[in-house]
Amino acid sequence: MGTWLGNGVGILLTFAAFALLVGPERRLGAAYRAVRGLSAPVRPVEDRLDLYELAYLCGGDSGLGTTVLVRMHAEGRAAVERRAPYRITAVLSGEPRDGVEAAVRDAWEQPTEEDDEAYWPLTVSRSAPPVRAVRERLVLDGLLRDGNAPVGVIADNPVLRAYYGARYRFARTVRWSPVFAVAGIAVAVLCHAYPPLLAYPPLLLAAHLRLQRYELAPTAYGEVTPAGRRAISAVSAGEPFTADGGGAGDGPSGPGRPEPSRVPRLVREVALHGLDALPRGHVLGPPPAPPVRPPATRPEPPEIIVDASPGLGGL
Repeated sequence: MGTWLGNGVGILLTFAAFALLVGPERRLGAAYRAVRGLSAPVRPVEDRLDLYELAYLCGGDSGLGTTVLVRMHAEGRAAVERRAPYRITAVLSGEPRDGVEAAVRDAWEQPTEEDDEAYWPLTVSRSAPPVRAVRERLVLDGLLRDGNAPVGVIADNPVLRAYYGARYRFARTVRWSPVFAVAGIAVAVLCHAYPPLLAYPPLLLAAHLRLQRYELAPTAYGEVTPAGRRAISAVSAGEPFTADGGGAGDGPSGPGRPEPSRVPRLVREVALHGLDALPRGHVLGPPPAPPVRPPATRPEPPEIIVDASPGLGGL
């Protein structure tokens, strides 16, 4: 009778463990499939990057800010003076041509220790709507990863947050599921009912395999994707600029994208390679490297000569 009772209790514990796992597993599977359905087709290489996208892909927030200010200086709309290696002053004239330029002006006007100076290189705020729009366009087109999110998905997407919540709950359930196995072992030892224990190894193994199956592929944090690197290479190898500054480096117009403009070659090179592309001595060039000082040499201690008879200790 004890054996039948033990088998019954063991089977009930096994079904309880299965029921505890199946619900979170199904919700995780649904959330995983929903995330996989978010990715849109990657932007083709033929759809060229505009200047802002190129600057953001190559330099991020700082690259976008420096490229815009270099363009304004090249067009005569920013009178710049270098005050220190990492500080400049600028007088900006005219109205901003678009939202990104307005965000750069706002970043320039942020108060510093000196009211008329700003730090250089300039970094724009990622929270500014025009800058966020450039970043989100690159992410949704599959050219840039947003944090650890999959390619083509914004990190704060509600569907992605729901997936992470479902995965956390299922992983927590998997971690606690061996408690049922421990209870089953105790029942088996007390009632000499061992057959129900055979169900726990495949059940726990299946739970761990399901957790791995619904794991998103690991990615580097915020890296440029292979499609993004191909888009940068297409701009680098694009048609040469004409004498008046036009050429490759600006994408076609479209919904939510700035109109293409003819930018000087120097501005495109700054977007591609940063401030190192500026000629030597340019007022907006990179801060000079600190001088390399040779390591200090310690003077050799003077030679000590003992010219005296040894004392009693030396005898």
